[in-house]
Amino acid sequence: MATPPAGCSLWVPLAGKLESRGYSYYHSFPNYFCPHIIISGNGSVEARGERYDVARGDMFTLWPSQEICYHDDPDTPWEFYYFHLQGADQAAYVNSLGLNKNGPVNRPVNPEEIIKRFDRIWQTMKEKPTGGQYKILSDLFEIPCLCGAEAPSPPSDHLLEDALALIDSSRNPAGINVNELCERLEVSRVTLYRKFTSKLNQTPIDYIISHRLKTAHKLLLQTSKSITEIAALSGFNSEKYLMKIFKRHFNLTPTEFRNKK
Repeated sequence: MATPPAGCSLWVPLAGKLESRGYSYYHSFPNYFCPHIIISGNGSVEARGERYDVARGDMFTLWPSQEICYHDDPDTPWEFYYFHLQGADQAAYVNSLGLNKNGPVNRPVNPEEIIKRFDRIWQTMKEKPTGGQYKILSDLFEIPCLCGAEAPSPPSDHLLEDALALIDSSRNPAGINVNELCERLEVSRVTLYRKFTSKLNQTPIDYIISHRLKTAHKLLLQTSKSITEIAALSGFNSEKYLMKIFKRHFNLTPTEFRNKK
């Protein structure tokens, strides 16, 4: 839809659905606004020096002239809907979703209903029915009403210490992830990320990966378990993923490391 509907200062010229199959990596300096919502799988969004883990129901946006990287986890490929925006009210609309250039990721209150609206916008763009642009606008303007906001709860003065204690004391590294931490600490992911990056200059997932690598390191030194077993016990989704992360951190594969001990 290249031209705006009559009387509108905001419209959707393009909508889509991406199924990555584990091969999704975007590094962009966009010149347009483009809200996304995750349908399935897991991924990461990196913008303005911060990294956010995202999963089903999370929203993020592209913001004009703001560098952004976003990619899925190859072991849990993602799907997402997206739509481009045009018109004078783009920035105001994206702000109404709880998204801005300093906080490009948000967990809406009603993600399942928002997913339905993104799907309907995408389907309408494909089918192009008579008056379809106005059906799209109807769904478009329902989405902010469904976003809401997370209930404000001031973070504990000991939030970082509590988070580190939960990670470090875990006997099952596979059972600790960012969502689990946020639930147990009763904070939003944005709050947790800001606390980690401001105090440790690393994200929660970076710290969790370091913890998993320490577990793998210990198992390689002290046991004769296979690399596949060690990957599972240390919280990595697969032997291949463990090998990639281990090589990145130690410049050796797990097998090379074990053979050198």
